[in-house]
Amino acid sequence: MTYTLHITAAALVLSNLLARTSCDINCYSCQNFNNELADFDPFCGGEGYNNQTHECVDCSSCVTRVYDGGVKVSRDWTYGDHEEGKCVFYEDHVRCFCNSDLCNDYRCANCFPNTTVTPRPTTTSTTPQPVLQCYMCIGCSNVDENTPQCEDVSFKSCTTIVNMDSAMVSRTCSKEKHTDGECITDEHGLIHCYCEQNLCNGHSVGPSS
Repeated sequence: MTYTLHITAAALVLSNLLARTSCDINCYSCQNFNNELADFDPFCGGEGYNNQTHECVDCSSCVTRVYDGGVKVSRDWTYGDHEEGKCVFYEDHVRCFCNSDLCNDYRCANCFPNTTVTPRPTTTSTTPQPVLQCYMCIGCSNVDENTPQCEDVSFKSCTTIVNMDSAMVSRTCSKEKHTDGECITDEHGLIHCYCEQNLCNGHSVGPSS
């Protein structure tokens, strides 16, 4: 009888533990840069996205990944616990996390507040190195004094990225060295224009009035 009670109590504790640590969450699931995959949606990069969804069992967070200054976006679910609003910067993109159903409808705007930000710690050196400042925003045909900026000694160029199909304009920093004024069209048809002076990627882009 004693063993039975102990086993039953242990099973109850384990059941309660699993109930607390596992959950389901419904997240937007899409990407706008590979039309050969099933989750492709050309509108995935839009703010307030509300199309393709996926319910994940035993997931606790949704995630949005923003590449190339916002030109390429993916939305998905993720395992593990992530703090609400958490931002993680990688070499080629930023990820932002949220913890309620269909919460990943945005493009990580909370990761770029209206202040000057430094995505990576500045390298300590005995010899001062020039710090390049660039505008960093998504879907911004124009900039003003409230536009977020990025700065770091590792940045070599400021970049303006234009999607000719959607007329979306994004601005960011680049660690690649380019000729001042150089423009390149990538494999997705996006135009990347580079410059080398502080805040040089602030020119207005769009139809002339």
